[in-house]
This record gives sequence, structure tokens and C-alpha cells, in this order.
Amino acid sequence: MTVPESEEILDIEGRARAARKGETEILAKLEKIGPPPYKSHPQERVVNALIKNLVIEDTKNPFTASEYIGSALWSKYYKPQNFVGLALGRSFSGKALEDEIYTIDARDLVNRIEVPMLWISGKQDTTLSQTLAHEYFGQIKDPHGKEFIWLEDVAHPVHLEAPSTFQAAVREFSSKKLGILK
Repeated sequence: MTVPESEEILDIEGRARAARKGETEILAKLEKIGPPPYKSHPQERVVNALIKNLVIEDTKNPFTASEYIGSALWSKYYKPQNFVGLALGRSFSGKALEDEIYTIDARDLVNRIEVPMLWISGKQDTTLSQTLAHEYFGQIKDPHGKEFIWLEDVAHPVHLEAPSTFQAAVREFSSKKLGILK
């Protein structure tokens, strides 16, 4: 699965959802930007935000940006001084890896994994097409065991939006497949 494939599916799914909901303003904005590949990251972010707004209306518990920041601020693992490095690192990594992120197709690489695989995904994810994620997961060979878990009212960063559920799933999978973290 590549980023362009995911963007294409998200665009199709987003337009269909907007049409079903009668969101003519959102449809007009999506039409103005056009289908992927997008001309710039700002365009991609606008499309992602428009589609996210459609999804959030259907979500019982949307996770906001301030909640992300709050969860990190109150985490025992982060200190306020870590945020500068986090922001700079994220910006640098995104720019440095941009070409690779948009062109890599990990289908061949993922089949070289030699340990059991747990894929946890949020059904409200607007970053990665869930249709494509499920299709991709189905193509992964299963020599050591694999499991796909859907979390209902969760989007992309499942470990932040549903930490208890995420941790329980990892513990159960690790116990079942590896005999650890009981």
C-alpha cells in the first residue's frame, strides 16, 4: 500500500460520504482541490481536515488536537522541554522522508517479518483508508500469526485515543502469540 493509493481511496470515500450527507460546501471544496495526487502538503491537509470533519460527526468520541497535547503533557513519559524537540524532529523527519513516504510500497517488505503481527486500526481514521488497510492486511502472508483489530470510535493514533484498549490488545496478543506480558 502506498500513500497515493490511500489518498485515492480516502478521496473517493470522502466525496461519497459528503454526497450522502448533502455536504455541498465540502464537495465544492474537494472539487476545487481536485483528486490526488495533491499539488502540495497544504492541499493534502485541507482535504484531510474536510474528510475528518465528516467523520467526526459520526464519531461518538472525537479526539481533538488539544487532547493530544494534554495527553502528552500529563504523561509521565514527557516533560515540557521535550515538545520543542518533538516538534522540530517531526518537521525535519516529515521533510526528509517525504519522497520515500510517498513512493514506498511495503507489501514486499512486510512479508519478511518473522514474528507475529498485530495491526490495530481505528475505524474513524482519515489518514489511512480503512478499505485499503484491510485489503493490505489480507495480502500479508501469515507464517507466524497475524491479527487485525478495529477500534470503533478511534482515528489514526490508536495508542493515544484509546490507550487502555490498545495496551490490553497488545498484552493479550503478546501473551497469546509470544507467551509474554500476561
